[in-house]
Amino acid sequence: MRVLVDTNVLLSAFLFPNGQASKAFNHCIDIATVVICSYVMDEAERVVRKKFPDRTSDIQKFFESFAYEFVYTPDSIPDNDLKMRDENDIPILYTAKREHVDIILTGDNDFTSLNLDSPKILSPSEFLTIELKQA
Repeated sequence: MRVLVDTNVLLSAFLFPNGQASKAFNHCIDIATVVICSYVMDEAERVVRKKFPDRTSDIQKFFESFAYEFVYTPDSIPDNDLKMRDENDIPILYTAKREHVDIILTGDNDFTSLNLDSPKILSPSEFLTIELKQA
């Protein structure tokens, strides 16, 4: 199973290591292939530089602390039928579809409201609930 992790889950896991997102993220590391796209990595680093400038070097260490598959998000998204309220999320969805990931792990309601069959869109709590039932 390949799981693309969205920026909000990564940042929550980074900033709040005892929180729900961190538990889901760590479980994901244990049971799946974590996929990080260039758009998400750039966005996470940009947010940390802006909002938590004293933690800038820590975000790099965080990315070095777990194994993941790195995939590139194209600089320009071809015209397609992907529609989202927040257009800034389209590169993430496009990359997830292009890379054939199984799940997008996100706390972003703009994703969870899409009702897609593929990839599945799961919040951290949904991911944990499903995975714990299967264990």
